[in-house]
Amino acid sequence: MSEKTIRVKKEENRLLVYYSPSINFDEIVRNIAYGTLIKGTFWVTQDNLVEVNEEEEYICFRIAGTEGTYYVLDKKVFNIENSIYVDKCLDITDKWFITYPHNSIMRRLDNLISKKLYIVESDDGIENHLPGSAFLGLVEIFPNAYEVNKYVNARIAYLLSNYVEGVWKHKESYEKYLEKKETHFSLVDNQCIKLMGYEMYRKAFENLERMLADPEPYSEKVWQEKIYEIICVLYPKYIASFREIEIGNDGRHSKKPDFILVDSSGFVDLLEIKKPNNQKVVSSTEYRNNYVAGRDLEGAIVQIEKYVYILNHEGEARAKKIRDKIAGGLPAGLEIKVVNPQGILLLGRSRGLTKEQLFDFEIIKRQHKNIVDIMTYDDLLNRLKNILKQMEADSNCI
Repeated sequence: MSEKTIRVKKEENRLLVYYSPSINFDEIVRNIAYGTLIKGTFWVTQDNLVEVNEEEEYICFRIAGTEGTYYVLDKKVFNIENSIYVDKCLDITDKWFITYPHNSIMRRLDNLISKKLYIVESDDGIENHLPGSAFLGLVEIFPNAYEVNKYVNARIAYLLSNYVEGVWKHKESYEKYLEKKETHFSLVDNQCIKLMGYEMYRKAFENLERMLADPEPYSEKVWQEKIYEIICVLYPKYIASFREIEIGNDGRHSKKPDFILVDSSGFVDLLEIKKPNNQKVVSSTEYRNNYVAGRDLEGAIVQIEKYVYILNHEGEARAKKIRDKIAGGLPAGLEIKVVNPQGILLLGRSRGLTKEQLFDFEIIKRQHKNIVDIMTYDDLLNRLKNILKQMEADSNCI
């Protein structure tokens, strides 16, 4: 037997534990006849007992059967209600089951879930599938004996500090330990976050590429709604949007932006999305050695500038009308604020422009203080593509 008191052994049709107690071996063996709890985790009876080796003083018992490519934990052994499956290919050790002081990790999990749980080799995006790396990260969160001892000393030091000098070192020692531990675990958390972010950007890029390959089947409204979802990936500060809400008029026509955007603080911005129908973003020929904004782009810019002008000059009265129209679609207590709204404009393609045209287009983009971003669909594609490339270059991410 190994020097470890607990050793897990994988077999084709079952998962076994070899337990070598440091004391009271005979008493533990006798208690198995009635059922005994080992290490606060495994309930061992004659039903799951496999072997008793009196010469080497160890016992062997079964903790899981199999189903397909998974070990299925024995509910009676772990005293759990939900089925927990573990991929056979994973490296299963005693650390998977026991934490200080003799707490059952699986029972803790069972208390928090309400369905079957699968611990799998890698993240497959399926609900109730927990990657093995994430499970091990979870296991590391449980306190060990060293951490508990430092915590107790810190609590006692806090109480004694009002009466006794020189005891704060214990509190400081505990805080330094936590800082070190949190720094270590943040790597696991950050990697999970990066993976989720990567999948979000990848999905947005693929959807946009597919839509641009054949935009004709989409109506204007459906196109705008789907593109809005992609834009939100690049602008996560916006928590809600409202379609074609009337914001006022210019003396001739009522004005309805494609989207009124509301950020997490309640501030309002505007979004205009033009379906790519061969709009010209810059002129084909130079005017005094410069390429200027195309008619489609100029028209869209004037449109947004009018929206902003109306909102800024109708003040609180307009803000109240907007609040009344969209209040039901926002979190309770979030106040709408119309303060120097900014516009975002998406239109046209830039893939056929020359280097000189692209340079002048960048200058045109930066001339309008009320429009925070002017993009073509190729700009949007490139932004998503470059984000993905950078994340792929990060070895901690993919």
